[in-house]
Amino acid sequence: MEVIIFEKESYFRLQRELIRMFQKALEETEAKKNLEDWISETEASTILPYKSKKKWSQLRATGKIRFMQTGRKICYSRKSILQFMERNALKM
Repeated sequence: MEVIIFEKESYFRLQRELIRMFQKALEETEAKKNLEDWISETEASTILPYKSKKKWSQLRATGKIRFMQTGRKICYSRKSILQFMERNALKM
């Protein structure tokens, strides 16, 4: 068994650094989670009230909103929908 001895100040400095690293990792994880929040077609249509499948298809085809498709299921990026709405909002 090996024993490592620290000076008191070195130990607390190491402890603060580890806490800072863990906090940074947690913040980065939360930022990534919030960055892209994928939602279903049903939820997307409550935010952007287009009922026509053709309109949603046009938005996807023209790249105006981000989406991903797995099999037949399509999910939309909530962030890209909000950005689309902001770009197309009437300026008074």
